[in-house]
Amino acid sequence: MERVAWLDTAKALGIFLVILGHHKINSTILIWIYSFHMPLFFFISGYLFNPEKYPVFSSFFVKKFRTLIIPYFFFSLFSYLFWLLIVHKLSIHGLSLRMDPIKPLISIIYGIGVNGWEQPLDKALWFLLCLFVAEILFWKINSCCNRKQLPLMIIGLVILSFILSILNLPKLPWSVDVAITASVFYGIGFLYKDMVMIWMNNKNFIPSLLFLLIINLLCCSLNGITSINGNHGNFILFYISGIAGVLFLIGISKLIIVNSTIEIIGQNTLIIMGMSGISFFVLRGIIYLITKSLPMMTSEVPIFIAVAYSILQILFLIPIIHLLNKYFPFVIGRR
Repeated sequence: MERVAWLDTAKALGIFLVILGHHKINSTILIWIYSFHMPLFFFISGYLFNPEKYPVFSSFFVKKFRTLIIPYFFFSLFSYLFWLLIVHKLSIHGLSLRMDPIKPLISIIYGIGVNGWEQPLDKALWFLLCLFVAEILFWKINSCCNRKQLPLMIIGLVILSFILSILNLPKLPWSVDVAITASVFYGIGFLYKDMVMIWMNNKNFIPSLLFLLIINLLCCSLNGITSINGNHGNFILFYISGIAGVLFLIGISKLIIVNSTIEIIGQNTLIIMGMSGISFFVLRGIIYLITKSLPMMTSEVPIFIAVAYSILQILFLIPIIHLLNKYFPFVIGRR
């Protein structure tokens, strides 16, 4: 599939929201961000899924292992060493001073990203393992079903995810339980990609964005703070707000004129996700050296400051993006 400009823009906006969502900002804004920011990446992955390219499971498995699992362990171990050798020694206050150095290693293997098993710096890396499981799961589903049966299978995934949430079982390794929930967004992205393109070229496209935003805001405000990684609230509201939010953001992405910076960010969200915690630590260190005061993490941060932090975190990583792509492409799954 040829690279689509609005997909790069959507991923750039999405990774910005992921980073912004890890700051302590106003809860109303967090409710909106968390209603769709991770479903967006599963939807886009489903949109890009091409079963004809990988008719044999082994080739698909190897590709996803190379592009998701290898980067996961590279960034996880790099982040852990950075935390152990630098953050753990230089921190003035915070959890890093009290954390057992063995627990983050266990967290890397467990790969769930919640309930005290988050990685100390780059907390969003669980997504890579979850996406790997979701991709494998959906490849198997798609290989067993025809096009007409897929909507029923997606409904089945919704029901199964709902049952697992009721049972309240311990979190499964590599976020297998979350992958079931995420596969719904993945499947919708794959199944209805043609309808998305038709919608984007419809004369009522722009008015429909306002409708989608209203639906998204209404449902997520009724449902409260949610997360695809465990807290869904009302399942109907969760999926409606998620799908409406995803469509709204990709619709906005279609309207934005792409420049080289957005393109670089959108094409390298994996690197940004893998090193956002390190870039934030460096940013805080620079601010401390300049102002002699440390930005606090315990109180609510004004939204304009959090936005500035998030943009700077991403811009700090652009030299790293060039470095990894030029000299170490294999660690990010590229040849």
